Amino acid sequence: MKKKVSIIMPTYKGAQIIEASIQSILNQQYENLELIIVDDNGKGTKEQCETEKIINKFLPNDKVIYLIHDINKNGSAARNTGIRKASGYYVAFLDDDDCFLPDKIQKQVELFEQLSDEYGLVYGGLEERYASGKKRIILPQEVDDFLFEYLVGKLYVCSSTIMLRMEAIKKTGFWDESFQRHQDMEYIVRVASTYKTSYINEACIIKERVDRDLPQDAIKVEKYRLHYLSKMMPYIQRYDKRRQSEIYFFNYLSIGKAYLKNRKIKKAIYYAMISKMPIRMFLKYFSDAIKFIKKENIKNV
Repeated sequence: MKKKVSIIMPTYKGAQIIEASIQSILNQQYENLELIIVDDNGKGTKEQCETEKIINKFLPNDKVIYLIHDINKNGSAARNTGIRKASGYYVAFLDDDDCFLPDKIQKQVELFEQLSDEYGLVYGGLEERYASGKKRIILPQEVDDFLFEYLVGKLYVCSSTIMLRMEAIKKTGFWDESFQRHQDMEYIVRVASTYKTSYINEACIIKERVDRDLPQDAIKVEKYRLHYLSKMMPYIQRYDKRRQSEIYFFNYLSIGKAYLKNRKIKKAIYYAMISKMPIRMFLKYFSDAIKFIKKENIKNV
């Protein structure tokens, strides 16, 4: 008999979108699986009641388990609740606004079956779809050092694209519930620092995207990114100073861009300076910012 796969889906204010995500799991070619939906809205809230109505469409179904948090916690806590309930040999995760392609589980299990126990995590690519109708496929890359390339942002691996051995989860621990954002990045780094990784070289999920040019709350971006960096210190310190600088450059640049889009120029300059950005990139950085601000001014006329 094929090994069981537990798929854990945290949901928060997702009643309008979760149905397609659930259906994408029930449409999987791989049959021996369970879907554990963890409702993080808080029991009895309007959002929880709306979510439950959608999930009831799929019940009773021996593949679907629905768990409800008494109060809102966060995505990491919801995933941990799911892990505690899971009975699969393998574990995958799906955000409530993503969808698995039909052969996602089948192909990742097949890959795992070819690998030794040194491998704890496998992943795949994704197809991004934008409201404008634009699509983009992001595929994995062959790299010598997965951990470093991930820390500098050259690899795009997120929670919905991965599958793990349950044994790897038991060894590396639960998701860090101190994270409000970037929790999947921290978790993937932690697992990849202990186990080897591998991938299927094709898209395995569909991720709906909003316009990336929309400004984010820069203060929150700064808070969440610095928290992530503080947790990454033990892994960053494994590398020499040159590689450490590359890691900090990528992360500080992310904060600086957020401040640029919020027109907080002093803060943007500060993060550009401490990132030790090359002068050519520094000029492009501000050229892009000016173009963005002009575009926003035209929209607001």
